[in-house]
Amino acid sequence: MDELSFQRARKGDHAAFASLVTAYEKLVYNIAYRFFCHTADAEDICQTVFLKVYQKLPAFEDYAGLKPWICAITSNACIDESRRRKGKPTESLYLDDEGTAERPIPAPDKPPEQALLEKEGMAAVEEAIRRLPEDFRVCVVLRDLQQLSYEEIAAALGIGLGTVKSRLARGRERVRMMLKDG
Repeated sequence: MDELSFQRARKGDHAAFASLVTAYEKLVYNIAYRFFCHTADAEDICQTVFLKVYQKLPAFEDYAGLKPWICAITSNACIDESRRRKGKPTESLYLDDEGTAERPIPAPDKPPEQALLEKEGMAAVEEAIRRLPEDFRVCVVLRDLQQLSYEEIAAALGIGLGTVKSRLARGRERVRMMLKDG
């Protein structure tokens, strides 16, 4: 998305807003999916995020800060949804709404044993990340899975750089301990 399209989207141009959605929908979906590990939840968060972006975009003027701003809205939407669900049952980590596996079939160039070990390892990491406290989980997802810079994370979450680094270190350590303890 270029700055001209951004300005047009701010002024209500629907085609320009559609290009903004296209430019950022994968990022938003991936953050939400890593947070909830479920396709339908990630899609719901995407809708929520882009509705909020649409509503607040006319007042947002910082083109350079667009990505961190969208990440902040996404992170906050994930945290809000997680808090809303506290104590309520959630869907399986591995099944979509129809009860079929969400994971892709392993590539045929890998031996089945290796593919199974990799799948189990990734599932364990995803489960450990999902069990992190929200503050740590958001930082780990944004840095380690979405490759945002420390500065972008700080801007997105409205926290200091030191806090980002601290939460990342603590979150990573907790993931290591959960994986070690099995």
